[in-house]
Amino acid sequence: MKVSKTIVTLFLLAMLVSSVFSIALDPVNLEGINVSGRFLVPMRSIFENLGATVDWDGTTRTVTGIKDEIEVKLVIDDINAYVNGELI
Repeated sequence: MKVSKTIVTLFLLAMLVSSVFSIALDPVNLEGINVSGRFLVPMRSIFENLGATVDWDGTTRTVTGIKDEIEVKLVIDDINAYVNGELI
């Protein structure tokens, strides 16, 4: 199944919006930090607040969020995202 960049962008945006609106009901730690002009947020808080399971691999510096049939992998210092194994 080919996943377009637009679908992935909309999915990630929906995840973020869902997290922001659920804060009023269930506060989570979404405090981020600004590092060299990049705003970093805790992905675990966002993924878990959306009901996704989260795994961290310190060896490869990869965070994986899985919900239903969607798996999102993000690697530290990599500008790409991997959705269901496909490079985005």
